[in-house]
Amino acid sequence: MTLEEMFRRIVRAHLALILVCILVPVAGAAILVANRPDPSIASIRLQVECIEAELTDLGPAWKARSKPQHPGSEPGSADA
Repeated sequence: MTLEEMFRRIVRAHLALILVCILVPVAGAAILVANRPDPSIASIRLQVECIEAELTDLGPAWKARSKPQHPGSEPGSADA
């Protein structure tokens, strides 16, 4: 009897047990994951008195297709 034949006999004789040993932990893990809330969904509410921000220049200016026109500003003038 070769090693391959012995392996086939063992697998055939114990196929149900092998499947149970594989499927029960997988099913248990799937149930635990399904019942756990999604960790990527969260919310937070803050009450703050002051928000500080800093603007920095990211580099040289680049060309744009259009320039916004604000009330009270003259076209073509650069407000610094």
